[in-house]
Amino acid sequence: MEMKFHYTKDEWDRGKAEMRRILEGVAARKDVTTYSELASKMTTIHIEAYGRPMDYMLGEIAVEDDASGRGLMTALVKHKTGDMAPGVGFYTIAEQLGRDTSDRDICWITELKRVHNDWANAQETK
Repeated sequence: MEMKFHYTKDEWDRGKAEMRRILEGVAARKDVTTYSELASKMTTIHIEAYGRPMDYMLGEIAVEDDASGRGLMTALVKHKTGDMAPGVGFYTIAEQLGRDTSDRDICWITELKRVHNDWANAQETK
């Protein structure tokens, strides 16, 4: 049986679909969320706010968003305290996907605005 971390492929896929739905709601409201808020809203699987499964799941979503020509929805997820910005994984994936990360704040805000605008416009056309 194929596993990702301690999840079966089916559990992982259902968890990722749920995470995407949660993030789509955040994007449509032009809002942001924290890693802990995102983890607490997940019901299909239990995922820790900080850990490799969260990083990988968000990374997979970012890669899928980029392949679809959308902004990186994972820009919506940030730290609750401290810098109150996305974690290092966001910037690593952003750079791998060709984003300019020389100024992290500009990179983040650019992606955040793109996601907010994409999803706000998608809601208006419904």
